[in-house]
Amino acid sequence: MADGPVLVERPGEGVAKLTLNNPPLNLVTLEMTERLIEAIDAREAERLGLVNEVVADEEALPRALDVARSISRQPKEAVAAIKRGVRESLRSGRGDSVRLTLELSDHLFRTEDCAEGIRAFLEKREPRFEGAPDTGYEGKV
Repeated sequence: MADGPVLVERPGEGVAKLTLNNPPLNLVTLEMTERLIEAIDAREAERLGLVNEVVADEEALPRALDVARSISRQPKEAVAAIKRGVRESLRSGRGDSVRLTLELSDHLFRTEDCAEGIRAFLEKREPRFEGAPDTGYEGKV
């Protein structure tokens, strides 16, 4: 599952890949109306909730790297739990989704990264999560 899809404004760019990696709740409707095979421009994809944001061509790589860096600073286990929760919620009923959310939350509240987040908040500093090492990557391609 891809994180935080960002599309450029050119029509049709990346939509096929996007829908494969990010099954939206309204994908069934798109398939039933055969709109998926039509060219969906970036603004329409944004309106339908298929992407988080649309940027100009020259902003796409820097913005995607910003999103990736932001996610990489989060606790690895929490990011994995969120992805699992979303993925499994799309396949299950409400009761199963609630149970899974409680199970994942219970586990995450017992992690060292959770304790570090609380300490950092109380000490008014940035957290240093074990599962999110600083790679030193400065965005140079």
